[in-house]
Amino acid sequence: MRNRLIHNYREVVLQAVWVTVVIDVPDLITELQRILEDAQH
Repeated sequence: MRNRLIHNYREVVLQAVWVTVVIDVPDLITELQRILEDAQH
């Protein structure tokens, strides 16, 4: 029982992390590219 709880918890955490990565990282990359382009000029 305890193992299943821990496993389910890990699945939920991984899903939450994945959603965060998929949503936030593209914006972060866009920002970094903008900053790098500004630095080059």
